[in-house]
Amino acid sequence: MAEPGHLAQLSALTTTVITCLILITPTPAAASGASCVASERDALAAFRASLLDPAGRLATWSGHSCCRWRGVHCDGSTGHVVKLDLRNDLTVHSDTDWILFYEVRVDIDSSWVHSALALRNTGEMISSLAALHHLRYLDLSWNNFNDSSIPLFMADLKNLRYLNLSGPSFSGRIPPQPGNLSNLQYLDLSYGPTISSDLSWLLGLSSLRHLDMSWVDLSAVRDWVHTVNTLSSLKVLRLRGCKLESAISTMSHFNLTRLEVLDLSVNKFNASIQQKWLWDHKGIKELYLTEGHWFGSIPDAFGNMSALQVMDLGHNNLMGTIPTTLQHLCDLQVVSLYDNYIDGDATEFMERLPRCSWNKLREMDLHSTNLSGPKFPSWLKWQTEIRVLDVSGTCISDSLPVWFKTVFSQAYSLNLSDNQLCGTLPRTLEDMLAMVMDLGSNNLTGQVPRFPVNITYFDLSNNSLSGPLPSDLGAPRLEELRLYSNYITGTIPAYFCQLRRLLPTWIAKRIPYSRFLRLRSNMFSGHIPEELTNSFGLHYLDLANNNISGIMPQSLAGMKAMRRTTPDGNRGDVYEGSISSFTKGQELHYTFSNYNLVVLLDLSGNSLTGQIPEEISLLLGLKSLNLSGNHLGGKIPNTIGDLKGLESLDLSRNRLSGEIPSSLSELTSFSWLNLSYNNLSGRIPSGHQLQTLNDQEYIYIGNPGLCGPPLRKNCAMRGRHDEVDDVSDDLAVLYLGGVQAGQ
Repeated sequence: MAEPGHLAQLSALTTTVITCLILITPTPAAASGASCVASERDALAAFRASLLDPAGRLATWSGHSCCRWRGVHCDGSTGHVVKLDLRNDLTVHSDTDWILFYEVRVDIDSSWVHSALALRNTGEMISSLAALHHLRYLDLSWNNFNDSSIPLFMADLKNLRYLNLSGPSFSGRIPPQPGNLSNLQYLDLSYGPTISSDLSWLLGLSSLRHLDMSWVDLSAVRDWVHTVNTLSSLKVLRLRGCKLESAISTMSHFNLTRLEVLDLSVNKFNASIQQKWLWDHKGIKELYLTEGHWFGSIPDAFGNMSALQVMDLGHNNLMGTIPTTLQHLCDLQVVSLYDNYIDGDATEFMERLPRCSWNKLREMDLHSTNLSGPKFPSWLKWQTEIRVLDVSGTCISDSLPVWFKTVFSQAYSLNLSDNQLCGTLPRTLEDMLAMVMDLGSNNLTGQVPRFPVNITYFDLSNNSLSGPLPSDLGAPRLEELRLYSNYITGTIPAYFCQLRRLLPTWIAKRIPYSRFLRLRSNMFSGHIPEELTNSFGLHYLDLANNNISGIMPQSLAGMKAMRRTTPDGNRGDVYEGSISSFTKGQELHYTFSNYNLVVLLDLSGNSLTGQIPEEISLLLGLKSLNLSGNHLGGKIPNTIGDLKGLESLDLSRNRLSGEIPSSLSELTSFSWLNLSYNNLSGRIPSGHQLQTLNDQEYIYIGNPGLCGPPLRKNCAMRGRHDEVDDVSDDLAVLYLGGVQAGQ
């Protein structure tokens, strides 16, 4: 758990306090009567002229009063511009956005580009801002300056206290010029495609209190430890994901005595966690060492860090037991020990913590540890302030306790998946406030109750739940629901199509799961609701292995996300791990980083009748289509060849008749085809791509009317009057895109 909900709030609070110390907000010049300085107005106007502003963020940048322009703040007495805030605010939609920004390094989806400022011409940023000699605060973060390098003129802004260039605003090597800003107290260069091989320029920043270079490539930097150790005023140091490998055990004296936040996570130190300089520092409040390739046991000196609020040691090679000297950790709020080899029992660990911390613990991530099981941890009964809990994969073999709803009523993220939980779900779930709940891969039985009212993500897959779903889920904010591999019966509820946020129009710019609906391997019956096919963002629809009947609705062609031939922006990894998808005749696993490449329609293993609708050929983005194991008849549409991106097509075990469309031979991306056990007849079309498929005879087995290669049955010579006009064949194409990346 890298830096979730409350951790992000703590960090934001620290940043806010530091920022307030850095800059006393100036009185707007317009309010005090001071006017804008003409030379500075001209400098801003020249800068504006060099930019593209697709969202109109700088629409107010006109007229003589530049102090009224958006993002511009002037000194109330002199009228000089002292603050320029042009950061690109990313729109947030829920309190779970910490997943996006902190769980892993992500390439923010393309939505940020729409509101980002960009350079009108390629090349470097113009230097007009260098005329703002009184500027103390400059924020250009999360814009899109065409991969230009960090401007050298910024070294002329000698009065700068605050500089934020984070995000993909700039790229290339970080120049040494920022080291000339001797008054700088806040520097953020994080999350940009930048690189540095020398940090000696930091030596000139003796007043620096906040340094964030997360995800800057520092792999070539030597002796970074001693360079950073000279910044004695630092309160916040973030070097997350910087590819650091230097052993930090060489530090003989820890000079950062004011440090409160230290983030060295996601690096490759390959060092012992027994670092005396680290554990002897009692002032650290937030410590992030997750995925740092640390090994060894946590030292007893850990108990001396009396100010510690956040301890994130997840995903390392730590072993041994938790120290017994924890009696001073009264302020501990967040504990993350997942994916380690720590021995002991969670109850022992909790008993070693002072009772003064029990009512402060808000987040615990113990997944894949040896700290729980087989019974549901009884110590959790007293953790009424818990907001985030992950005890997945900890061998808990028990039913949910009667106090589950009461204790976790205020929690917003609960993960108890991959255990052996048994019994039924409490009917009081609807009274909880959880937004994210994962109970997948357990042994839960009984019916599904009404959901928590605020739930956006709910995983109940791979259990033994049965019966129909409730007539009203009571979850209007639901975005992702996993129910596959249960014994749920009844019809697909109409409210699936009425949930406003199940597939909202903005979902292409948000959390990727909302484009994915998988209800396979249940006992759903009835027809496919036409409303389901009107979803704007749905690009993965898997209803396989149910009891769905009726005809395939023509409205399937209305699934807009399946009609696009290029995927919506790539968000990158949001959750760790992978998910399975049934395509190309096998179960494949895909990471979430390529979820947007999955365009799949799987209606196999049902009782669908009628013909494949012609309109299916409009789903040009389909990569996997599976209609096997139904009762479909009629001809395969000639326009199947319009699906140029189709990689996998399975129409086996139906009642399809007529000839195989020759347009199949034009599909250059084809790698899987199954037309077996139908009533197809005539000559098998030839083509380079068809000839490259594996197990060619099995593709066509069970169709006694077929002839020609690769079958051994030769085709009889046909006269001119016997020829069939393939052009007149009816259209019909259904493509089930099959690369799994959602849910």
